[in-house]
Amino acid sequence: SMLARLDDAASEARRQATNAMNAEAEAKAARREVEAREAQAKDLGHQVAVLLAEVEKLKGGAFAPPAGMGTSPATPAGDAPGSAGAVISERLVAFTDVAALQEQNAQLRMSLRTLAAEAEAGTSSAREEAQREFDGKAADMMSELEKLKASRQRQEAAVEAIVRQRDLYLRLLQEAGGAGAVGTAAAAVAVTAAAALSPSAAARAAVSPRGGDAADRVLVPSLTAGEPDFRASYTEVAEKLAILKTEGEENARLLRAEVDKYREEASKARAERAQAQSEAEFERSRQARLVEAQDAKRVEIEQLAARNAELAGQITEAQRQLHAAVLAQGAAEDRALQADVAKAAVAAEKELVAAAEARATAEAATASDERRRLAAAIEGATKGSELREAEASREIGRLSEELAAARRDWADAQRDLGAERDRARGAAERAAAAAAEVQVKAEAADADTAR
Repeated sequence: SMLARLDDAASEARRQATNAMNAEAEAKAARREVEAREAQAKDLGHQVAVLLAEVEKLKGGAFAPPAGMGTSPATPAGDAPGSAGAVISERLVAFTDVAALQEQNAQLRMSLRTLAAEAEAGTSSAREEAQREFDGKAADMMSELEKLKASRQRQEAAVEAIVRQRDLYLRLLQEAGGAGAVGTAAAAVAVTAAAALSPSAAARAAVSPRGGDAADRVLVPSLTAGEPDFRASYTEVAEKLAILKTEGEENARLLRAEVDKYREEASKARAERAQAQSEAEFERSRQARLVEAQDAKRVEIEQLAARNAELAGQITEAQRQLHAAVLAQGAAEDRALQADVAKAAVAAEKELVAAAEARATAEAATASDERRRLAAAIEGATKGSELREAEASREIGRLSEELAAARRDWADAQRDLGAERDRARGAAERAAAAAAEVQVKAEAADADTAR
């Protein structure tokens, strides 16, 4: 029946609408996942840039950012300055060591818990709102459907009542017609056939006589005298039946239009579902490519992290070697200071030796003067020896005594010179040579005196 087809069309429309909503939700989820993958890929690229900058900084070189990145690794490209994305990229993406990574993980966990709580609250409220809206629309549709069913039932009841009235009037006409029973039956058949064709034809057949034989000319036979006239009532009932038929056809047309509209919406929903499925398939393939790119970036980051750890070990070794070099430099400076102190001590000792040498030279000059005086005295004594032998003898004795005194003085001077030589650590060799020369000359003087 029409109501069953209407229910089926409404159920199909609801099913297609549900499928379209599910497909749209899947497409939205796929788009959100793709956007998340793209943001994750951008974050990984930013982390790679930061790690490369850190490696170049450790190497002592200058980092040139790749195309598409910001001028500084700490400021990622693609986000407006001061926006939420820029703040997240600046504070929660880049890290240079394990401590910074742990701190960022703690901040991310805190932010994730906050966002999860807000999302759960928003999702529950949105779900409740959508459920209320769906319940309201379903209630409206069910009320409209009930109204249509009630209207259809009222129309069917009215049609049945009119049919019963028609049958009643036909029986009355048959009973009142007598000899015109055959014409009455033909009229009833004609009215019924006309009603099956169209309400207007039924009305015309009931009220308008046509030309022909007696059965065809008078569809409603003439009543005999004294019988009640049922033609006016029959005409009124036929007109009501025609009006109800017209309303029924109009309602059927409206129901068919509604069914066509539901079918059109169902076909649109199927097309949208197919399009959403194709978009979801494309997004899934794109997501797979992004996952592969993300895996490659992750491997590259792991390699960079290993290289960073290796460079950190090299830096630690260089710092240790630098510390050892600083300690060695301090020891060398201490040794140089000690050498300067020893040099100053040697210079002071050289000054002492020079002073001792000067004193020895002065003593040697005094001895030379004494020798010359003695030589002159000996020469004068030799010249006057013949005249003054006795005096010479006395003078020899005196000279012997003076010579003994000179020898004692010379011995004392030699002891003093030896002491100075011991204090000067062998630096007064020339003074010793001069003393030896003085001794030789003294011996020569003794020899001359002995002669």
